[in-house]
Amino acid sequence: MARPVFKFALPDRRQLKQLEQMKSHHRLPSHRRRAEAILLSVRDYSAAQIADIVQGHPDTVRRWIDRFNQHGIDGITDKPRKGGDPALNDHEQSILRELIECYPNRARTVLSKLKEETGKQISRSTLRRYCHRFGLNWKRFRKSLRKKRDQAKFDKAKRKIANLAARPDRDVYYFDESALTLREVVPYGWQPVGERIEVPVTGGSRPSLQALGFQSCEGDVHCYLHRSNVSTWTVTSVIDHFISTLTRPATIVIDNASVHTSEEFRRQELVWQQRNVEFFRIPPYSPELNRIERFWEKLKYELMPVQAWETFDDMLECATACIANIGTVFHMPSLVTQ
Repeated sequence: MARPVFKFALPDRRQLKQLEQMKSHHRLPSHRRRAEAILLSVRDYSAAQIADIVQGHPDTVRRWIDRFNQHGIDGITDKPRKGGDPALNDHEQSILRELIECYPNRARTVLSKLKEETGKQISRSTLRRYCHRFGLNWKRFRKSLRKKRDQAKFDKAKRKIANLAARPDRDVYYFDESALTLREVVPYGWQPVGERIEVPVTGGSRPSLQALGFQSCEGDVHCYLHRSNVSTWTVTSVIDHFISTLTRPATIVIDNASVHTSEEFRRQELVWQQRNVEFFRIPPYSPELNRIERFWEKLKYELMPVQAWETFDDMLECATACIANIGTVFHMPSLVTQ
């Protein structure tokens, strides 16, 4: 018997909505293609025309249409499949998880000890799949001072800063310093498989570019760039200039670095209080409470281009341009006189 030239799907209104949803949002590309094929059939496209659009075979399209007309949406969705037996049983998977927790950055050790304890050998790709199944991702570890700090003081300071930021009569700014050197930063970036892009680094840790910055609760950044070391005089000069630009009472959040607690700084702090500027010092080992710390990290590892670390002039030019794109930047006399 000759094969029918045309074959069309016959969905009802509810099925049309299901097909549109399936075409746009189903997690499997194969199912999205099938839904698109059925919708094209509703619009009187032939099986051959549909096959050209979804990049399939006309006979396959006809089978989809037949299955849809007989079973509805269920006819074009795959049934759950058992698949092969897992490489590791439940007990062995628990052993693997414990090994990953003990050696999170040593895949070879995990595989070796797993074989010793279970007698089973799995590949690195299988290990990766199990890690994903355990809800783990491969990412950089984070340095933390959390174990050294007083958590009660940290929580209290966090609440205090939140209350200060909520006050309508005062502005809050976060202040800190950060050093940029020619051998300090090696950023991440997409690179061709099997190759590495080399970062041109020709200098040492001196001279360094010091960035002293203020960040508002809204994210605005005001930065002062300085060459060489930072002293109490450098810090007080920067803060004094910044305060002269303020039009409202303010609280400045700072840490307990020695340049922020020296006698000279304390004397100047009394003068600034007369200008409606107060200082709030965060507890030791609590950099998370100073928002500008995250800006320094973003500047070094995301905003600064790879070419920034070849010469001091390149570093200065790139840092100036990056900061100017999102805030204001000033060059201190130590740079202007060079």
